[in-house]
Amino acid sequence: MSERLRILVGELGRYGAREQTRSTHLQQVARYLGWRSVGELERKELEEFLLARAMEHDSPSLLFRLACEHLISSRVIRPGVVTLLERVAAARAAARGLGRPPTEHGCLPNPACLNRPKPTAGAVRGRRRSATAQRCGG
Repeated sequence: MSERLRILVGELGRYGAREQTRSTHLQQVARYLGWRSVGELERKELEEFLLARAMEHDSPSLLFRLACEHLISSRVIRPGVVTLLERVAAARAAARGLGRPPTEHGCLPNPACLNRPKPTAGAVRGRRRSATAQRCGG
């Protein structure tokens, strides 16, 4: 490996002795591969993406996974886990503030179904609920 890197064998043993060496090299490799750190633009795009998803889903784990997939597809290096979880929590709170409270199952109701009456117990008994009732949380 030292031949490939064109360095002396003894130099490899000291790799990382300087604290910033690994960070610097990680940044260089990421830049070479077309990845970038989260900047102001990427943060805003992530917030908009999460709000749109939070309007559809209220599951924090699902929103976290979707955020990670969004960042990967955008070639943006994921921020720390706590930072991303804070963004997910903020998106969920914003979605609720826009009048989309989650149902008891954690799903957000389908807007097309909000004005439909829920089926009575007798109407549902003995058969499966219709797809419409399932989508509406009824």
